[in-house]
Amino acid sequence: MLGAHIHYGAFFGAAPQQGWVKVDTGESGAAKSPSFFLVKKFVSLLGIDDKLRNGGPMNKRRLAKDRYSELVVRNTLYWLTAYTEWTLDEEEDNWIVQLSSNDPSLQAKFDALLNDYLLREKLSLKTEPYRDAITSAVLKGITERLSS
Repeated sequence: MLGAHIHYGAFFGAAPQQGWVKVDTGESGAAKSPSFFLVKKFVSLLGIDDKLRNGGPMNKRRLAKDRYSELVVRNTLYWLTAYTEWTLDEEEDNWIVQLSSNDPSLQAKFDALLNDYLLREKLSLKTEPYRDAITSAVLKGITERLSS
């Protein structure tokens, strides 16, 4: 298999971000073994899986879980979906985000969205007691009006 050609992509419904590859060994004919193998992790073991996606290395970022909640990371990635493909994995202490583009403007957009959702989360936590108090007062007022 030394001269095999490796094609990254989706085969038989496997999504590209799952790491499936087609390995073309050059064999053909129905009597011989198939001309390709579905291999998972083969490419990552060789350390070349990032280079196969979209023609270049993916931008890989580690985000500390104690700083960025899952909601912050997922909201950020949701809004990046229109611009690039991404994957989200996790380690014990980190979120692993891989973007399929190394475009500097996309990196800036990722950072801006991450900052935006982090600030929204902090603001939400700080204002929660006040929002709860307002909600309670409104509900108490409605209850009093209905009971009179």
